[in-house]
Amino acid sequence: MLQRTGSFKFRGAYNAIASLSPDERARGVVTDEEIVAAMRLAFQRLNVVVEPSGASALTAVLSGAVDMTGQRVGITLLGCNIDLDRFRALTA
Repeated sequence: MLQRTGSFKFRGAYNAIASLSPDERARGVVTDEEIVAAMRLAFQRLNVVVEPSGASALTAVLSGAVDMTGQRVGITLLGCNIDLDRFRALTA
């Protein structure tokens, strides 16, 4: 969970998850496998290497955890913090 400042803090992430409605909780969170699938998709379709945390927003939209139906959406993909060998291992 990124706070508006862009920094990760456990307390902020915990509070955000704890404050979800039952309906929001039922939709769940994204899994590691879904994140890797989004990384693979970004590489195959966009020719972009994306790190796991940088693929989280894409994963949320692709998995349906966040409903963007009828909206125009821009997603920032980040990849500068992943070693290419690690990327290959994850997406193989």
